[in-house]
Amino acid sequence: MKDFKIKDMVLLSMVAAIYVILTVGLSPLSYGDIQFRLSEALMLLIVYKRRYAISLILGCFVANLFSPVGWVDILFGTLATVVASIPMMFIKKLELSSLFPSIANGVIVGLELAIVYDLPIAFTMLTVFIGEFVVVSLIGIPLFRFLEKNDGFMETIGATPIPSRFNINPFASFSLAIAVMTVVFYIKLALRETSVGDETTYYTLFYLLKDKSLVYSIALPIIAILAFISSIFFKGLVGLIVDTLLSVGFIALFIVLCISYDYRIQGSFYLFLSIPIMMVLLSYIRYKWEKKVKEITAEEDSKSIIYEE
Repeated sequence: MKDFKIKDMVLLSMVAAIYVILTVGLSPLSYGDIQFRLSEALMLLIVYKRRYAISLILGCFVANLFSPVGWVDILFGTLATVVASIPMMFIKKLELSSLFPSIANGVIVGLELAIVYDLPIAFTMLTVFIGEFVVVSLIGIPLFRFLEKNDGFMETIGATPIPSRFNINPFASFSLAIAVMTVVFYIKLALRETSVGDETTYYTLFYLLKDKSLVYSIALPIIAILAFISSIFFKGLVGLIVDTLLSVGFIALFIVLCISYDYRIQGSFYLFLSIPIMMVLLSYIRYKWEKKVKEITAEEDSKSIIYEE
């Protein structure tokens, strides 16, 4: 019993540490008014075992010590995790429970960011909700459904698979997550306020762009949406080629927009560079995965034919 308790404490500490590392290590995505905190996918561990609520609350508290918002995020960001954790400990339906982090963070963190950064309250709540939904539901659920198939992982976390009525295509789900992230980046930057001369104005995504660059900028989210569509219709090597070409086009447009800028580019603009990287990486993983599945299927069919003979 003593050994079990020590092992349990070590595991809880490891989960908290992973949360902190993912949050701080990916700080451009984790803090500020554009948030896609990938560490939040770990919230789904609470559905498998209630004790992981301790890890996630502690991890969130420590990670928020590094937040540029300071004590406000330490207090209210951690509060959002506590509020989300409570229903997740009792509702053992993964898809339903995944909504609570989105709701809690959308309301609490959205309000916090709206006040701190002087942003529209309703819209900020909505974008924080979307960011959390992308990470926890669109990325987290397919990830954990995949991990459920690994007996070693389930034994490590001390849980059993959770039944589901939904058959989720993980690659299409991840691709949709990337597309939604791109659209949110675009809209959030479009509503940022900046000072130009003696005037203060809300600018469209690339205010003071030269020539037709504003039209070009709209292609950024469109390309990400096309990549999502390609994940449904194209598979294997064809899908990898299509997504690679889309990513090259994305980067080319990004360079054109950088050259077209009439004033210093804000750091948040470079978040767009993560999009084509994720597009190609996801497509490559999908290609290798499908290739491996075909090899295993062919091997099983071969054994079946030999057995029948």
